[in-house]
Amino acid sequence: MCGRYTINIGRQRFETVYQVQAPLEFQPRFNVAPTQLAPVIVQGEKSLEASMMRWGFQRPNQPQPLINARGETVRQLPTFASSFRSRRCLVPATGWYEWQTSNNKKQPFYLNSSDQEPLAFAGIWTPSETGERFSIITTGANLETSHIHNRQPVIIARERWKVWLSDSPLSELEAMLEPVEVGGLSFYPVGTRVGSVKNDDEGLLQELLLSDKGDDLPLFPH
Repeated sequence: MCGRYTINIGRQRFETVYQVQAPLEFQPRFNVAPTQLAPVIVQGEKSLEASMMRWGFQRPNQPQPLINARGETVRQLPTFASSFRSRRCLVPATGWYEWQTSNNKKQPFYLNSSDQEPLAFAGIWTPSETGERFSIITTGANLETSHIHNRQPVIIARERWKVWLSDSPLSELEAMLEPVEVGGLSFYPVGTRVGSVKNDDEGLLQELLLSDKGDDLPLFPH
């Protein structure tokens, strides 16, 4: 799954990479959490448009929002099917966090592109009484990262961003819901401060040296 992610680039870099005007409320983030507002890109009438949406589909009488949609079932499930057909979006990101569970201990890892370039997660969105909401589509992890977590967000290659937002056949779009190729990601352990939504600073990306004794030591910040 994807439960926390980053979009830690400035406004000018955002607009250069994604070729769209950044929302007025946009600011770099190191710990985007469910129910928070984050930038999302959709296909407008004439060009791409970016706006702030809230992360997680809200279900009636359910307190927990649906922050992820499984790529294997997104086209069929009633909650997501109509959004997949006609309300797809790109979720700008620079990386994301996953928690590895081992010996009853949860260790967070930070994952991002091996070339350190910004990413775009495959997303869907829906209107609601409290504003537009989005969910990130996930798929099985690739062989390189499955030891950390068995799921990962679907990352749309830059040359296919416009295809994802187009009226292409659903079968073609569904075929894009694949894990990143081996070698496409870098990853390393980080501190547990990321677990608190109150923390949103560059220090969250500092790499840890994991030891068998449990005395994890910080390395140089990334």
